[in-house]
Amino acid sequence: MQAIITRPELLNKLGNLSSSSLNREIKENGFPEPEKIGSALYFENNLIEKWLSNKAHKQVSIDDRLFSSKQLESLFDRSSAWVWAHFQKNKKMKKKAIYIRSRPYWLESDIHANKELTKYLDLVNQQEVKEVA
Repeated sequence: MQAIITRPELLNKLGNLSSSSLNREIKENGFPEPEKIGSALYFENNLIEKWLSNKAHKQVSIDDRLFSSKQLESLFDRSSAWVWAHFQKNKKMKKKAIYIRSRPYWLESDIHANKELTKYLDLVNQQEVKEVA
């Protein structure tokens, strides 16, 4: 049996994509259909990875989480203008965006591969540790 993922887990990994957006992706853009087991819907990991890899034009793991612009604002503790400047306007990061329903999403691995963003994220995490202590 293939490794499977539940619908809520999948929506979380896809940058908190809404259920209706996922349904449209299934109907209109070839997103893998779920299997019904009992009363729950499950998705096959390998089919999700193939679909994401096709969108990203590189091999993607189901464990590599997607982040929406809103989630990046929260992750970096910055404004939407900052996220736009560092992700959508930045040529390197713009090329790495995966578009789902005409909205850009970025893979966690691509965010951590960018040295400038990783340094900034480390600073944000250090600030949080100081505030807790």
